[in-house]
Amino acid sequence: MVGPERTSLGKISRKIRSQIERLRMQNQEAEIERRERENHAKNVEELTDLVNTHISKTVTNQEFIDRNSISNLITASHIKRYFSSHQNTTLRYFTSQRSRRAHNPPDPSHFDLISESAPKLFMLLVLCSKQDWIFDLLRAGIRDSSLPFKLSDVPEYLTDKRPGPRDTNHDHIEISATDKQRIASTIVDKQRLLEAPVFTQGRHYDFAVQTILPFLTLENIGKGVDKVKVHAAHFETRGSSSEDSSFKDRIVARKRVSKEKMVEFQREKEALESLLSASHRNLVELFATYTIESESDPYILMSCGDMDLDGLFKKKKAPACFGKSDEEQGLTVWHALPSLASALAHLHHDVYVNGLRQIILHLDIKPGNVIIRGSTFQLADFGLASLKSPEDTKTQWHGETYDYSPPEYFTWRNSSGQPDFRHLCDRKSDVWSLGCVFSELATLAIMGWKDQDVSKFKTSRRDGVNQRLIYSHTQTDSSFHHNQDEVHSWLKMLEEKSPERSEVFKIVKKMIHATHSERSDSRSVEDDLKAIFPEFLNKIAI
Repeated sequence: MVGPERTSLGKISRKIRSQIERLRMQNQEAEIERRERENHAKNVEELTDLVNTHISKTVTNQEFIDRNSISNLITASHIKRYFSSHQNTTLRYFTSQRSRRAHNPPDPSHFDLISESAPKLFMLLVLCSKQDWIFDLLRAGIRDSSLPFKLSDVPEYLTDKRPGPRDTNHDHIEISATDKQRIASTIVDKQRLLEAPVFTQGRHYDFAVQTILPFLTLENIGKGVDKVKVHAAHFETRGSSSEDSSFKDRIVARKRVSKEKMVEFQREKEALESLLSASHRNLVELFATYTIESESDPYILMSCGDMDLDGLFKKKKAPACFGKSDEEQGLTVWHALPSLASALAHLHHDVYVNGLRQIILHLDIKPGNVIIRGSTFQLADFGLASLKSPEDTKTQWHGETYDYSPPEYFTWRNSSGQPDFRHLCDRKSDVWSLGCVFSELATLAIMGWKDQDVSKFKTSRRDGVNQRLIYSHTQTDSSFHHNQDEVHSWLKMLEEKSPERSEVFKIVKKMIHATHSERSDSRSVEDDLKAIFPEFLNKIAI
């Protein structure tokens, strides 16, 4: 072979070898890219699975992700791990074609930015299989503070069909406007999982109809009242988380107030809010209030008891926490007297709002408004309550429970048998009502549970010598104020059975004195009962 031909073959050979080497390099790069895609796909799958394992369900079977799970999952270290394999190459799958032309690959400092200011945003993208877009959103200034998206707020590029980690074609795939709208709606819907509200004690909330409330259990415990357990990550109290806290198990009573009783809702809300800075262990404690835009009825969340006093009176045996022996059980009931007296004196004398002393008149004390949590008795239901200044301690009567109302409230119209309001209410009105409750508690403490003697006490009033029909002749009058002879006769019987409690009965009789001016005030009742039950003071000091 002569020189020119040999030279030509050499060039061809070198060209072939160069092409082979180029193909080898391309294949090698393709293999590296394939492995990176597989690694990334694995990372995506692991992250998606991890997110799914942290989805909780409400009592109504709605899914949500609690805020602690979001902060624990979307950390800088987790994000770095997610983007770990062959970082510079892998990141191109998380940056749009537009961004790659305009910017350098994302800086790793973005990992901290995601965990600090956009964890919910990144979680939303994962839920929608749109995690590819996180850096585009960050560059656009979109953070958690931009959430929740309205339908019109969803960035248009989030509704594009983008290549996944296994795709080999990096070009965008155009989709119809209808599909874009569907994808945007999915994003808006998915973000609800991340927007479950955090309830903070003392606040009022106005929720949108689609809000997912983080209630884990719900049990009806009375008319319009449910026992609700709130997710731990969405529950913030003002005080400590001590074992004696009213909310230690994140369980609250949820009271639904009819729209026709908005005035009562505002009264109760105002009274409970005023007690937030002047709490008392024997007063029910406000947690929060809220409304839902599609409903007209507001809700009150407050500390929850195991039962009310009406329920206790109907039991055939004492709750286990009251003690084992009859003596222990009776003493637990007796201790309810100084407890509730202290609560009432607190309402009447010890409440300050913005540095100014206020008087709270409860105006509806009755067994149904005394709740029991363990062996602790608490005054509840401030729907008829009134806040007054010390200079103005009277208020108009607005319809408290008739049986427990004092005698000065009413005169009678014989023709219709209806009570007719004549007098204003004051603190001694509450004292009368509490005295009536105390007479029933004394009955339980002395007579026990077996024979339902509290019910017999009511029957004795109803069937007494002054028997009459009320409310258009449809109901027999069993009130304390109309049947005072029967009440005092019953108290005398109790005192004879338990003479060692004679001092208690003196106090109760002064509380239900028919003459307003002769009736005890709440502070003296508290002081006198605490003097009789010194062991009670030691108990609450522990």
